[in-house]
Amino acid sequence: MNFVTFKNLHNSYSFKRVLFNYRSSCRKILSNIDDTKEYFSHSYFQSLAEQYSNNINQVESSLLIDEADELLTKPYLNITKKHLDTLCINPQNYISFAPYYWQINNEHPMKKSTVKAEYRDSRSNPFLAERSDKPKLAQLCARIHLLVLASIKNNDKKYIEYIHMQLNIWFVDQNTRMNPHMIYAQIRPWSGANKGHGIIDSRWLILLFDAIALLKHKMGYVIEKEVVSWLVQFAKWILSSLSGFNEILRENNRGSWVDVLLCYIGLAVNKSQVASCILEQSYSERLKKQIDNNGFQPLELKRYNPVSYSLYNMYPLYYLNNLNIHFNNKNKGSSHINLLQNAEVELYHLIKDHEEGEIEHINFCSSNALNLYYPYSYYQLSNFPCVMPFTL
Repeated sequence: MNFVTFKNLHNSYSFKRVLFNYRSSCRKILSNIDDTKEYFSHSYFQSLAEQYSNNINQVESSLLIDEADELLTKPYLNITKKHLDTLCINPQNYISFAPYYWQINNEHPMKKSTVKAEYRDSRSNPFLAERSDKPKLAQLCARIHLLVLASIKNNDKKYIEYIHMQLNIWFVDQNTRMNPHMIYAQIRPWSGANKGHGIIDSRWLILLFDAIALLKHKMGYVIEKEVVSWLVQFAKWILSSLSGFNEILRENNRGSWVDVLLCYIGLAVNKSQVASCILEQSYSERLKKQIDNNGFQPLELKRYNPVSYSLYNMYPLYYLNNLNIHFNNKNKGSSHINLLQNAEVELYHLIKDHEEGEIEHINFCSSNALNLYYPYSYYQLSNFPCVMPFTL
């Protein structure tokens, strides 16, 4: 074995050991939650709410209010209302399929097929999306986010009742709530597999966290402890399950999104040690793995849509950097900021010179077809960490 190969193996092993240690530490921190303290009261969420308030004038009021009013006419989202036979799996369990597989026969995706599926990186199969809970979860978070912005923009609380009921259906009611795990997320279709490794589907919850922060600090809304309890149970599952371990060990954007989600859940229940632990043990290493000295993102540039995925990958890194700055790690993180700035500069050149039109289809609207609410545009980086639909 030559030295370079050994060194690479050693570095990879060291990084995985760090991630294994942070997983164990975070699990211990979340083992004892103080129910007497207010949830979502951390200064990070207060700051986030202020940043939204400062940016909300960019939003076109008429479009936002029209969309919010239209949402009030739509039925509540319910995870138990599946679009396929779940083959004896509890309908309260989240089910989705690895999106880039295609099969000409479109057989039941949970059954093993003799027809081999084709893998097409970055090209989602709408047949699978229609039978997944992923669009529903994305739309749940997007709708609540949009309704909260409308409430603040219009100084009107009529949307809060809808939000309260939707949160109750998805997170509280024992008959309709989503079970707090993703054992069946991104199952490989037509393979006969009955489990997946797709916790990245939960990244949409970041929009929900933004909305709850605004509800609390700008609308005086009291978050039910059952909603927060669900989030803590979900975090504990990530930190103790094989699916969670596999996702945390991912060196690309998938691992970064889990880091962000766990940080947010820790802050929501006043366990800032979770965020501190992850930032200290994981953030620097993830940046080194994902951005080279030239500002390129080698793990994403291998993809079928390399520029799109490079843009998408910026978001969890920006979230982690934002948290790092909030925890007064500015001096310690100056090299991190330089790496991110280099990446953004190179990304801009790639967008400008090599791709025409939109980088991704971005739909801020909530449709009957449950289109994904896709906030990851280059423009949105200028508003970061706020996601602002219908900007002027």
